[in-house]
Amino acid sequence: MVLSTPFATAKDNTLLAITDNNYLSTLLKSDKPVLVKFWAAWCRPCRKMEPEYKNASKAFVGKVTFAEVNVDTQTQVSAVYAIESLPTLILFKKNKIIKRSVGFLDQQEIEAFVKQALQ
Repeated sequence: MVLSTPFATAKDNTLLAITDNNYLSTLLKSDKPVLVKFWAAWCRPCRKMEPEYKNASKAFVGKVTFAEVNVDTQTQVSAVYAIESLPTLILFKKNKIIKRSVGFLDQQEIEAFVKQALQ
């Protein structure tokens, strides 16, 4: 599989869109850890966490790829990782789950989550 265009733009502090078609290649080929937020448009805590997640990504530019999965449109990848509650964060390193969190986190909590997991 070839990585989609959003992967290249993720380096510019945008969030990488993980899909049913690109999740394996994205997680396997990334030379950096990948933090994936699973969310849905109808999820109030997800919407509240969106700016917190984007702001937290600024602290890790070039070190951690921040990505997201819409569970309503990307059902296969959501099922693979057994997403049952939203929002869910999963930190991957070479396609292995390093740490998982369920529920709303603010910017400082997201940054602490990543730092603790990568120690």
